[in-house]
Amino acid sequence: MASADQLREVVDRLNAEPFNMQLSLVSFDEKQPLELMEVLNGVLIYLDSDKHKVDLRDETPDAMYHRIGEFLHVVGYRCSYDLEFQQGLVTGSKQVVYPILLWLLQNLQQLKKRAYLAKYCVTFEVPEEFLKDDEMAQLFNHYRELQATFKATHSHLEQQVHHSVTPGELKREIQQLDAEKEQLVHKISAFKQKTANQPGFDELLQVTSALRKQQEEDARISERIREQRMQLDQVEQLHMMTRERYAELIAAQNSEDSSAESMLRHLRNDVSRSRDTLTRLQRDAEEKQKRVMQLDEMLKLPTVTQSDIQRLESDVGAVHDQIAQLERTKAENDTTDSRLTIYKQQVNLVAKKKELAEADLKKAEQERETLAAELTQKEKEYEGMKGHKFLNRDEFKQYVNQVREKTQQFKLMKQELSDIRMELHVLDRSAQILQKNDAIVNSHMNEVERAKGIEGYQDTEQEIQDVSAQKAEVDKTKGSYLDQISKTVTDINAQLKDKKATLAPQIKKLRTCRQRFQPVETQYMERREAYQSTKLALDDRLKRLLDEVEALQGDVAVHDQQFHVTQIQSLAVQAQLARAAREQRCANNEEKWNADYQSLSQLYTSEMQTMEQVSKELRKQRQQVQENHDHHLAQKHMFKELEELISCKLKVAEKEAQSMRQSAEDFRAGYHGTAGVDRFVVSDDTH
Repeated sequence: MASADQLREVVDRLNAEPFNMQLSLVSFDEKQPLELMEVLNGVLIYLDSDKHKVDLRDETPDAMYHRIGEFLHVVGYRCSYDLEFQQGLVTGSKQVVYPILLWLLQNLQQLKKRAYLAKYCVTFEVPEEFLKDDEMAQLFNHYRELQATFKATHSHLEQQVHHSVTPGELKREIQQLDAEKEQLVHKISAFKQKTANQPGFDELLQVTSALRKQQEEDARISERIREQRMQLDQVEQLHMMTRERYAELIAAQNSEDSSAESMLRHLRNDVSRSRDTLTRLQRDAEEKQKRVMQLDEMLKLPTVTQSDIQRLESDVGAVHDQIAQLERTKAENDTTDSRLTIYKQQVNLVAKKKELAEADLKKAEQERETLAAELTQKEKEYEGMKGHKFLNRDEFKQYVNQVREKTQQFKLMKQELSDIRMELHVLDRSAQILQKNDAIVNSHMNEVERAKGIEGYQDTEQEIQDVSAQKAEVDKTKGSYLDQISKTVTDINAQLKDKKATLAPQIKKLRTCRQRFQPVETQYMERREAYQSTKLALDDRLKRLLDEVEALQGDVAVHDQQFHVTQIQSLAVQAQLARAAREQRCANNEEKWNADYQSLSQLYTSEMQTMEQVSKELRKQRQQVQENHDHHLAQKHMFKELEELISCKLKVAEKEAQSMRQSAEDFRAGYHGTAGVDRFVVSDDTH
């Protein structure tokens, strides 16, 4: 993807949800470093609002770099984190901020989840001297346990979310099962109606059911017979192996060269055979377990219904329609290629301008390299004069901290070394005493055995006891099998008695084959050692090559990043040059900036004058408000008191009018209610 496309992608993602910044490509490129850092901080606030909701103007550069750099390191942003990166991030350099914004916006949801998990999964380091305190160590262990619990719980939640079935799929499966149930019920009812009038159907149904049960019972019996035969074969093989081992041990004891070394060699051979058998069985078990896991995964997959098939077919048809539409559009575009000549000429002009800008860029890069070489030469001269590399303030602080840490680490390791040496002296003395006692006891036992004429009896007795113990375990296992299948064991014993004479020559042949196998095994071990040494050499070489490839890939990524940043700067310079060229044409009266203004400078001048007038009017209004504030406030209080006074008078007048009306009604009711009495009417009209 080109750098312009990357910059456009950053702007599009900032204009979309959840940011809605309403930016254009030019306005985003013209942002100052502080504004650019505010945009970056806004993205970080969306990822982790608790940590990054701060005001950049009140934050120191070191604190800002520590906060943002630590967060980028935790979420997995790949860069060098060197001094140049630190300065670029603190100053808001576009070469540093643009790649960070692009990476954050491309992986927004994934990084938000990673930032949430980092709150609980990133382990903070506690110095060893603090962990020597029991309470502190207990708290730290409890913290690690809670962290492990959180990881397990989150992993289980992810598995549940991944393997859970949506309600829509469950509804479709339930509907499918209901439809199948209705079909089965319909078939059963139709079958019952068909067979209701047939004579003897119930007896036939009972016989069929009994036949099915008997067939199932026969299948179970056959399975049990097969299992018992397998157990019989296993017991027979075990018995044969035990007999062979016992015969070999007896023959080794009766032979002239019988010794503890020969018996130990036989036992080692048995152990190696048993180990090979165990390895083979473990490998078979792992393969079967993998197969079972694959089958479980296949069973967990949702079943494909007819509606799913129809939906996929409709999607395929829609894709075919889109392909046909694209082919028609391509055919129409082929006919309009002749009208693209003007646009191609414009593209060529833009390409030439781009080449000129690239030449200027190369010249600037050469100047930068020259200055960098001069700086390197000055640093070398300083190093030759002072005897060490030039250190700035931050590097000197870091150097002092490293010296302190290494001094503390040296003291701790020196104390541990002294403790280990003391413990080593104690262990060496204990080992010497034990070896001396063991030699005394062994010499005494050898003297006793030599005096009794049974030299080597102790070792032989121990080996015989081990063999007897192994034989007892075998007999115990064999007894458990014999209890389960006693009748079968009787037949086995009879067959063994008949086959002893037959197996004797085969055993002799087996011994001969073992003797022939001995040099082959020796040759195999030698070639195996040669193979392992060759493999180690090749692995070492492959590791070195992989390290070189990784280093080269890192260099390629750095150069690629520099190329993209340079191309973005070139795009910005082109936009500025285009605006400057248009301003020059407007200044020369070759064209107008818009319908109202000749040039951009006139537009800015007019807007500045308008803003100054508005500012003057606002200052006048503010002065008037400040001058009349106290008077208006006093007038407001006076009107409020007047309103309260008028409301009180109104309430008093209403009460007086009500009392007068009540008196008039009482008067009329008492004196003017009877006939023949003259009435005097009082009018309320006022003149």
